[in-house]
Amino acid sequence: MRTSRCFFGKSSWKQCAEELADDRAMLVIDHRIKELYADKLASFKKNFQNVDEVLVKNPEEKKSLDFVKILAEKALDFKLNRGDWAVAIGGGAVLDLAGFFASIYKRGAKLCYLPTTIIAQVDSAYGGKTAVNFGEYKNQLGSFYPADVIGIDTSVLRSLPKKEVYNGLGEVAKYVMLQPDDFVDAKGDIESILNGDISKYNNLVPLCFRIKEKYVDDDFFDTKGKRVALNLGHTIGHAIEKQCKHPLGHGQAVAIGLNFALFVAFYKGKLGINDATKYYELLKPILPGIKYSVFTKYVQQNLCYDKKADKDKLVFIYPLAKGWATEKVTLNFLNMCWNKFAEVNGDVGYFKRG
Repeated sequence: MRTSRCFFGKSSWKQCAEELADDRAMLVIDHRIKELYADKLASFKKNFQNVDEVLVKNPEEKKSLDFVKILAEKALDFKLNRGDWAVAIGGGAVLDLAGFFASIYKRGAKLCYLPTTIIAQVDSAYGGKTAVNFGEYKNQLGSFYPADVIGIDTSVLRSLPKKEVYNGLGEVAKYVMLQPDDFVDAKGDIESILNGDISKYNNLVPLCFRIKEKYVDDDFFDTKGKRVALNLGHTIGHAIEKQCKHPLGHGQAVAIGLNFALFVAFYKGKLGINDATKYYELLKPILPGIKYSVFTKYVQQNLCYDKKADKDKLVFIYPLAKGWATEKVTLNFLNMCWNKFAEVNGDVGYFKRG
């Protein structure tokens, strides 16, 4: 099985470049990174024998078979071979797109990830899952194809707009809920980041990376019922993400999904009110200020397309006081829970007060 070699810290891009030195590469770059880090990119590129690049504007919109075709045409024009590199530099959508392309180009090109968002660093870069969207449905076409080399440099996170910070912290919260032993420190780090202390990324990013590494290494192909935990919050997250006039980024949609998951766990008696409230207080600063009822019709329409759905049932993941659990529930039950959840706008404390 393919394995990933990972480098952390300010020198991680340089270390990746040394791994790839004197080879040929096609870089798939978020156009904003090209503008923000021109010098850093120039330093990275000088290590290659020959290099070409493709700039990606609005990466989530480009995460499609149509753009994979554009990458393939560019690679063929460049005469990219199987032993050459595809290098993804950007957020999760760029990594997904370039990773899927690399997995099918001549049955597999070499692959390097240089993630530049919180979500990409804590979630997308490691684990081998690649995907593109199909029509309006997210991540329906994909492959298992780990990057050969990954460089995690948290210094590039300092340029993230506030919206991307909130998005990233939604995924961070997922890992904290999966491993609540680190809850107190992680909650404090999240609050510090929201108050402008970006040094705390140096704590949170490696923590989340290690947690994901454990689940991936135990269940790489997602067949043993362990890696499914990483979908905590994603059932609702995917159902509502960018589905209406109130578009959400992935991480904030997941944050709502996490809120819903703890709501369901509390409703079913799997999570006590104190733990449910504790998790809710973790999520509260990063939840979008929006009425959840605006998403109701999208939840009803899209739950059946979840990857864990089977006929009229779905494997639902919810948090426990320590860890997580899964249960097969009906779509009708989840829709009923969503209606109750939307009625109180996700506030589990409503039941404590009532």
